[in-house]
Amino acid sequence: MRTSKYFSDGVILVFAACVVFSFLFQIFKITAPVNILYIASLLLVLGCYSFSGCLNKITLTLGSIILFSSVIYGFNFSNMDYYTHALITLCIFICIEVSSYVKIQTHTFKIIATMFLITAIILLAAYYFGPLKTTYFDYTIGSVSLNFNNPNAAGLWLTCLFIMLLYSSFLFTSFKRALYIGVAIGILPIVLATQSRNSFLACIFFVIGIIAIKVFKVKRVPNWVLLILTILPLIVFVFYMFVIVKNIHFWEDIFALEGIDKGLGTRAGVWQNVIDNFGECFLLGNYYKYYDSQMHNSLLTIFCRFGAPATVLACVLMYQALKKLQENSSLYAAISLAAIFFTGCFEASVFVGIAGMYLMLLLIPACASAETDMQQ
Repeated sequence: MRTSKYFSDGVILVFAACVVFSFLFQIFKITAPVNILYIASLLLVLGCYSFSGCLNKITLTLGSIILFSSVIYGFNFSNMDYYTHALITLCIFICIEVSSYVKIQTHTFKIIATMFLITAIILLAAYYFGPLKTTYFDYTIGSVSLNFNNPNAAGLWLTCLFIMLLYSSFLFTSFKRALYIGVAIGILPIVLATQSRNSFLACIFFVIGIIAIKVFKVKRVPNWVLLILTILPLIVFVFYMFVIVKNIHFWEDIFALEGIDKGLGTRAGVWQNVIDNFGECFLLGNYYKYYDSQMHNSLLTIFCRFGAPATVLACVLMYQALKKLQENSSLYAAISLAAIFFTGCFEASVFVGIAGMYLMLLLIPACASAETDMQQ
């Protein structure tokens, strides 16, 4: 792997430190260092990939579309987030590609695992006993955001933290394994407190996947399953809008219920807007219009911002990453990445809007080198 040296153990450790400190700074409202870490991380990802000399044509094409789409309607210097979001998306897909072959040593990953364990313990202490303490369980304040822009963003970060902790537990024995699992369990009530249902379901998806691998000794899942996991947000959108919403009275009669349409929430209205503007977004999207819009679906957001060709290329990259992880690295790593993709069914933040997510996407599959330890 010619690019491995550019995403070496040392570089991954830097990424891990950026994730840990940006998360801690964020939840304790220390915003200035967060922005510095975000920018530095973006430049590091782009620099490592550019100097690697092993550039994927699909990634380059997708990146070109992303950058072109973000400027075709004109520059907007008054809002730098307009361009930062595009760079974040580009870095995410670079790291999705890189995650399929990057390798780190087991001892390096144990250092990273310890960093995330300490971070999680600080979070638990701050949430249950410190400045982040809430009265959520008395149902007096609504959902918990942990000082992120919205509760769904917090839920997504917590999902990645939960996966990292549970994944890491397989590297240790007895007390340490119990400690990692216990801290991961302690994270789950906070995920519930964010009221981000897709994040909680992603955690459950990951747990079920790990149990299935362990109990049934699964070594490989069919490629068509990986394809479904890749395009699941699109499948959910089609089923939701064209099977449920378009036939709402049929479902009301089947289940002997009334007013189901009133419980569909904002998704129906937002997703109908995508259908109504399908032609406008098809070729290159309309980044200027949709860069700060919440489509509540990862693939729909990519479509609205960058168009259908970019969406197809993004799906190809994700599918290839899952397939290569399973074939060359670790089924555990593939399940980890698939669980994060799962969060895109009803939210978009997995690919846009949360600076730093690309780091998680890289780090989780990066621990594939620990596969032999996990199978002992």
